[in-house]
Amino acid sequence: MGNINIYEKKIKMFLFTNNYPFDKGEEFLENEIPILSKKFDITIVPTSKGKTNIIRELPLSVVLDSSFCDLFLKVSMKLCRVLWIFPEFFLFVKELIKAPKKLLSIKRIASWLSLASLQVYWFKKNYQDLIKDSQVSIILY
Repeated sequence: MGNINIYEKKIKMFLFTNNYPFDKGEEFLENEIPILSKKFDITIVPTSKGKTNIIRELPLSVVLDSSFCDLFLKVSMKLCRVLWIFPEFFLFVKELIKAPKKLLSIKRIASWLSLASLQVYWFKKNYQDLIKDSQVSIILY
């Protein structure tokens, strides 16, 4: 098999968002997505569906995959239930409340790490065939 030129490959971009195109927020994406969709095959993957029934319009070539929202909610709920079972967790929270800066730092790091690992798990589970396709370059953003 010959070498594959990366510029000849189809480029697939997975754009992880907080809640775009659901609800308000992340308005800058409304301008960016039409531009990006001219160069990439885009799949938007929101973390949550927002609090309203607003769904903003997307270019026809852009795919919306909201299956991650359900997984994220399910894992978050299970984690909360498990943490509240342990009495040590209450003591830990009590100490953190006394030091809000420490709480914020720990919360940010834990949130980022858990979200990132969950996104990788979700992507590998749902897009296994795409990962194996040598004709496609994948960008996770």
